[in-house]
Amino acid sequence: MLDKAAEQQGILRLGASFDLASLQIASQTGNCPEIVADEKNMSSGTLVAEAATAYEPVHPQTTSVPTDLLFAPLDSMPAGPSPTSDEVVTNGACLVPLVALLDRYRAHSQTAMAGRRSRAWWKQITSLFGVPVGPLPVVSALDRDRLVLSAGVDSACRAKAAGRRWMRVQMPQSIARQWFSRPVDRLRAVIKETRRREFYNPVFHPEFRKARTSRPESVRLDRINRVLATLGEGLRGLDIGCNMGYMTHALERLGFQMTAIDFDEYHLAVAEALSETYCLSPRFVRCQFQDFDASESFDITLALSSLYHMFFTQNPDRPHKVAERVGQLTRHALFWESGDQPEREIDLICTHSGLSEYRSLGGTQGTGKIRELGVFLRPGTEISRALASRLPRAVQ
Repeated sequence: MLDKAAEQQGILRLGASFDLASLQIASQTGNCPEIVADEKNMSSGTLVAEAATAYEPVHPQTTSVPTDLLFAPLDSMPAGPSPTSDEVVTNGACLVPLVALLDRYRAHSQTAMAGRRSRAWWKQITSLFGVPVGPLPVVSALDRDRLVLSAGVDSACRAKAAGRRWMRVQMPQSIARQWFSRPVDRLRAVIKETRRREFYNPVFHPEFRKARTSRPESVRLDRINRVLATLGEGLRGLDIGCNMGYMTHALERLGFQMTAIDFDEYHLAVAEALSETYCLSPRFVRCQFQDFDASESFDITLALSSLYHMFFTQNPDRPHKVAERVGQLTRHALFWESGDQPEREIDLICTHSGLSEYRSLGGTQGTGKIRELGVFLRPGTEISRALASRLPRAVQ
């Protein structure tokens, strides 16, 4: 039997009734740490197995995590579309968020269900339990605030497809310790100092799982992640009007080197505190967009619900100057969300920025406005062509 006090010290004590063969079997099966013989105990008939590192219990820990932080290899789902020859895949590890695997998952699920279970049966189970019953996904690593799945990817995709924002997973004790020890003191202090009662977007930490948010849905994140999933490693991104850095951090997880700007010091205080919690390192700049001084341009620019303020409120007499500046800062593509006049914004950007090819990503809704989400591409660049192959065709 195990000596509990020794176990806490990283030592397994086994009684004299255990012979060397038993210890070798236990070591080979991973049920005890590396065995180091102790001469004193050997002479008394007791063996001491002492761990070279701290002893970790065999059983994994079960906990709930945000589905938007779950990543898996691109080839986790064997069926479905793969990147085309025109796509630029720069993510060497090919780790992608779950939303980028949903098309493969659906194709794989339809193949598996053919001739065995009807679609109505699956809908009934989904409505009854939230998601169909299956094994819990297994997280094997926490890397760049990404929870990397090594098993159960289909179960995780099922939860994502059903709209689950958090789901239960299994992870080794060492990964669980990393997950629960992410620093949160600075975020608590900022919330207390600013008397914040609501966030604009969700905070991916168990302590703030039930915090009030203005835009709790992940519609924008999902649509943008689908397009950029395998593209980001090493590219530079700019987030105009970043608020609390929700999309800034999302693109950092995809491998982008992000710069984000906002004029509100309280927004940036939360964003910087979240960067510490997530162990990410984007660059935040407090300034008005017109005053932002960048010596270089960026591969991808985000401007979600921010340009319409600059077009029609801050610069009503010369909105084209704002569009020109956006074009100067953007090498390949602008991901944009409108205010309540999307047609006017589209015309300004297409006419004055050089990002003349527009693709819609569909309608959105936030803070009481019906909005539009879309992508403006600069014709002729390699990355623009790669993005165009993943986007809906332009409406003529």
